[in-house]
This record gives sequence, C-alpha cells and structure tokens, in this order.
Amino acid sequence: MYLVFPNGSWIAGPGEADVREAVAALSHEHWNLSLNKRLYFGADDEDHDHPDLDWYVQVACGGVYGVPEGTYQIEHRAGSHRRHYCAFTPDTERIVQALIGFARLDETWPAGLEWKPLKFDDHTRELLR
Repeated sequence: MYLVFPNGSWIAGPGEADVREAVAALSHEHWNLSLNKRLYFGADDEDHDHPDLDWYVQVACGGVYGVPEGTYQIEHRAGSHRRHYCAFTPDTERIVQALIGFARLDETWPAGLEWKPLKFDDHTRELLR
C-alpha cells in the first residue's frame, strides 16, 4: 500500500501516524492525497494495465475542487469508473479511520460514510475510453 501526496512523493506501507500526519497537513495548497495498492509511473510502467491501479481511496479537503469548506470528500474506486464512489464528511477522525482501515485491508473501512456513485461528466467519460 502506498500513501501518495500531491507533489508525487509517497510512503510505502504507511502506518497510522503517517496517515494522521498526512490528513492533518491537507490544505488549500496541498489539498488531496491517496492510498493505492501499487504505484503507477506512467506509460513506461510495464504493469500499467495491472488491475490494482484502479483500486484506491483518495481524499480532498474542503474549499478546493468544489468540496465545501469544512468538509472532506473521500472517493473509492473499486476497479473501474463504473465502481467509483464518493462520500462527504466534516469528521476528520472518520477520514483518518477510513484511510487506516483501507491501508490495513480491513473490509469494514467504508462503514459510517454515505457512499454514492460518482457521476462523471461527458469529458471525463471520454477520457476514460
């Protein structure tokens, strides 16, 4: 599991302290982070079609990218854009616990959030083809 920061840096096998620190550091300047099963380095990556690439959780803090101030948007992609979900919460601890659970592969990590399918606009759908 990899904790990936907006600047492209990452931590392999993040622990609870890493996750807590990363969530606490979210700001308008550094507004998102993700947890990925593996890293993808671009077109030259020999495993670019690996199914784990589309299995991740990402978080954006409020006040940017259309997320209301004082709120987090958490997204989960489970294999394809058809299985991409999002939820909103103002609860920082709930975000931390979801990320920690995901990193530990705890199947109960999504509990306590109201997940809805993420709807993609026409431009995004075209990019996914």
